[in-house]
Amino acid sequence: MFLITSISSKTIYVSTTGASAKDGLSWTNPKQTLTQAIGIAVEGDQIWVKTGTYGQTAGVNVTLKSISIYGGFVGTETTLSERNWAANKTILNNTGATTATRLFLIGSGAGVDASNFILDGFTLQNGYSNSGGALLFSGSLSSNMTVRNCIIRNNRSTANNGAVGIITGNSVSFYNCLFANNEAAGSASAANILGTGHFYNCTFVNNKSLSPTASLVLYLNGANSLVNCIVWNNQKSDGSLSTISAIAANTVNYIASDVSVGVATNSITLNALNANAAGPNFKTPGAEVGYVADVTALDAYDYSLSSASPCINNGDNASVVGSTDLAMNTRILRTTVDIGAYESDYFTTGYSNLTNENSLFLVTKNGIISTSEATMSVYSLDGKMHTNEYVKIGQEIKLHSGVYIVRSVNKQGLSVQKIVL
Repeated sequence: MFLITSISSKTIYVSTTGASAKDGLSWTNPKQTLTQAIGIAVEGDQIWVKTGTYGQTAGVNVTLKSISIYGGFVGTETTLSERNWAANKTILNNTGATTATRLFLIGSGAGVDASNFILDGFTLQNGYSNSGGALLFSGSLSSNMTVRNCIIRNNRSTANNGAVGIITGNSVSFYNCLFANNEAAGSASAANILGTGHFYNCTFVNNKSLSPTASLVLYLNGANSLVNCIVWNNQKSDGSLSTISAIAANTVNYIASDVSVGVATNSITLNALNANAAGPNFKTPGAEVGYVADVTALDAYDYSLSSASPCINNGDNASVVGSTDLAMNTRILRTTVDIGAYESDYFTTGYSNLTNENSLFLVTKNGIISTSEATMSVYSLDGKMHTNEYVKIGQEIKLHSGVYIVRSVNKQGLSVQKIVL
């Protein structure tokens, strides 16, 4: 005879309208804070957090293995696939005024194991600490931890590790994360990695180290990874650019940066001017560098890529995890992944009648472009003609989103294509 036992993991729900007295086991009976939810969590549990701003005067302490914390919910979802962290912002905001207001302490203390911890779909802002204003991974045994789809902004440290610190013995992977306007009185304004840190499709912009000497944006010590990432306009106290400390043991590959990284391969050198042909060409970058008094001022900035960005279609597909980016757009929209946290909505998809000279290519969500000279007629499905003209190479025809029939005639003959914009 065999005795078989099973332990079912549960989902714990959190809402700004919840209460500590509620059991937290449904959207109609949620807890009010992450600390309350973690208080009833056991190994393997998930915590789902409804959209809203959660003010914190004390940090969340995570000492459990294998718990997952997800943001981005409206409060009616029954599956993770229904959530939208881009539309339903879930914000953890420090409202305290002392150094004890770090947002998260994971794996607190020697011998504590928080392996397999996941944090996914949050904005972490205004954290303030003496090490790792937003996140400090502080145990000595924790591996395979994950932070993804997070905006980590306006956090600061009174020493090093402005936003994130990873202590020796911890291993954390970051995917699709934006590090913006974090600040350290010392060095490593964005992240200080003494353990193991892997960064994939992350963007580091406008972080600031106040030390005039040891002034890094990233300190990578050990076998770390920085792949498909953008590093731009991170500064020292004198306005010069903060650098990246990366040794030979690191994997630094397919990055776009305005500072040199000696161990980097397949890298793009970015110009200091955003709109320069060799600049990152963010859609709306901010001018402020480092911590700002009013974090809502950062809401106006957009670090997704315009169609002119050299970061488009220049990453490494093998390093991509998941099918969406930080904005929940399709990741790998073209043949090759973009560099950075956002996949540009600029895309190129070929339609051909087996000859390159008669190919059509979609260039934006609002237009089509011909790669060859041709007479082109465009019809909507209701039969309306939108254009009938002779187009030259590179000429763009603007259309609204929809389904169209495109008829083109050139020296190679006739091509009729159905396209979806």
